[in-house]
Amino acid sequence: MSPSAVNSAQNGENLHLTDTAVAKNLAKANMELINDDIAVKKSSNGTSSAGLDASRLTVHRSENLQTLDLDNLDVNACTDHMVTAQWTLKSGWQDPKLIPFGPISLMPNASVLQ
Repeated sequence: MSPSAVNSAQNGENLHLTDTAVAKNLAKANMELINDDIAVKKSSNGTSSAGLDASRLTVHRSENLQTLDLDNLDVNACTDHMVTAQWTLKSGWQDPKLIPFGPISLMPNASVLQ
């Protein structure tokens, strides 16, 4: 990028991704950073919101199980089930669920699609 195309925010004067800025933004949102890269919401008593707890997994078995030829597997072979878990800023991870394999819902503006 040419120097004229770089504004002061990109030079770090007002950048919101510095360690200090991230810490301030987390504090404003009543959150804390764990494991250097995961932010979680603090509850009213000052503890962090729920992390993902695999021991709370609920199982909803599929009624339509596939038969697989283990000698002739290809890249299109899928399991009969998938694990889902909801996360909210307010309460963190909800209990994970093992559910029958099926479509997933994504917002059209999800960054994974951009």
